[in-house]
Amino acid sequence: MSTNFLATRDDPKIQAFVKAFNDKYGYMPEARCAALYDAAYILAAALENSNGEFDNVSLRDGIRAVQGLERIQGTFSYDAKGNGLSKTIKAIFTNGEMQFLSE
Repeated sequence: MSTNFLATRDDPKIQAFVKAFNDKYGYMPEARCAALYDAAYILAAALENSNGEFDNVSLRDGIRAVQGLERIQGTFSYDAKGNGLSKTIKAIFTNGEMQFLSE
């Protein structure tokens, strides 16, 4: 299976996020939780790139300008059309748990 986030992955950034999330909400974060967390940082970067302008064109161009943004799901970059250029990871279910295989 492929995914962008695995809560059990041995990565200090991921484990810090998992701990903070679990401490606050009382359960392990799923991939969608990590996606929403990273999306907030992508939006913040886009706003910074657009000099705080909130119109559609400025935000579109601000997102396209995001390059090399390191977050818990990996590194985010966008091409001139706004397509995300991030990697996924491979995982396998073993004994009812998802285990990291490779990037």
